[in-house]
Amino acid sequence: MPPYFKFLTVMGFYVFVKEKVDVAIVEVGIGGQYDCTNVVRKPVVCGVSSLGFDHTAILGATLPEIAWQKAGIFKPDVPAFTSPQADEALAVLADRARNIGAALFVSPSVESHDWHGTPVSLGLAGNVQRANAGLAVQLVNVWLRSRKTQGVEWKPCVKMHGSIPLAPSLDITGEMAEGLGGCDWPGRHQVLRRGNLTYFLDGAHTPESAKTCAEWFVEASQRENFDVWSSRPLKRILLFNATGARCADSFLLHFGDCGFDFAVFCPNIAMKSVKRLADQVSVAVMEDESLRRCESNRTTWSKLHGAVGVRTEVFATISDALDWVSSGFVFCSDPSRVHLLVTGSLHLVGGVLSILDPDLESGKKNGSGICVGSV
Repeated sequence: MPPYFKFLTVMGFYVFVKEKVDVAIVEVGIGGQYDCTNVVRKPVVCGVSSLGFDHTAILGATLPEIAWQKAGIFKPDVPAFTSPQADEALAVLADRARNIGAALFVSPSVESHDWHGTPVSLGLAGNVQRANAGLAVQLVNVWLRSRKTQGVEWKPCVKMHGSIPLAPSLDITGEMAEGLGGCDWPGRHQVLRRGNLTYFLDGAHTPESAKTCAEWFVEASQRENFDVWSSRPLKRILLFNATGARCADSFLLHFGDCGFDFAVFCPNIAMKSVKRLADQVSVAVMEDESLRRCESNRTTWSKLHGAVGVRTEVFATISDALDWVSSGFVFCSDPSRVHLLVTGSLHLVGGVLSILDPDLESGKKNGSGICVGSV
């Protein structure tokens, strides 16, 4: 039996072939060069989004090392695009593209395209999503052009981003604008309202994305507080977990100025149940070890932000943590409004969503006939 992710990868490709999908968007698991998804010999197009420090024990501790691994997905005579990167990372991507024989372009911002007077509107909040959208537009356009009947013809590349050509701006069609504006990604800069409790969900799991998440939460919480004005007091709570070899201090240091009243830590276990979702449980990590990691995260928070007087708690499951958040203690005698930020792990966010919205977990709400997934 192959390891779990390799099994899912093989199963994913099998389903794609059997169902004769028109297009498969394949996201690597870790890195690229040696990732088990990197078996497609002739993809239509390749893309590299903004690089950050993640899985450093495997990919390396520097951006050039990480960029080398990421560029392993480039293929001869296959166009490749990258979001703007740090100069040291961009140099490595360019060098590998030359050696492999791939034409590499830097994707401009989504605002640089011709929207024909239509306001730039994205379904996903946050500045990082604007860079992602700019990259997505280029990738999709190459695929559409490969179909020969759709897509927007390129204008000549006349601008450079350092030593790499800047991909030309495109005409944003009505269909493209509709797709970008209607994009929905649960667990990424997502806001859910449940009575007095508002959930802010973001699966940030790198130091860079944690910084972006903190900035988004401050802005979104302030906006929500203004839109739903009330004389009742507002409490802000952080629910956090980090997994693997990730250093919690590099994440938690970004959340000290978010105005939290409580910081709560729990493992990625949705609830105490004999029947648990298999993809929310790591058989390589014992529950006691997970709880020790949570205690360590609490200690890290106290060392970083102990002076601000934030109360901390550790719970054995996500359900326990959510029950505590919605308990009478947090709301006190005067029913407060609560803004809860859930972040640090996509598995943590997924566990919260499985409790708040079970129909989303089972796929009952996706009645479009579209198979949504990734490998």
